[in-house]
Amino acid sequence: MGAREGYAVVIGAVVIFALLMAIPPLIVFPPIIYYYRKSAPLRAQAELDRTRRARELAGR
Repeated sequence: MGAREGYAVVIGAVVIFALLMAIPPLIVFPPIIYYYRKSAPLRAQAELDRTRRARELAGR
């Protein structure tokens, strides 16, 4: 086995390792982003309600 084959093995191992490291985030992140997008309007609505309530209390 010459130097070139050694580099190929190292590069292959690094690529496989990188793929293994990249797979869990790819599985984990889409649901988080989906729920965040889904709940963003609800959070905005809650924020509006809170400011409206605060304004009403201040108005009294």
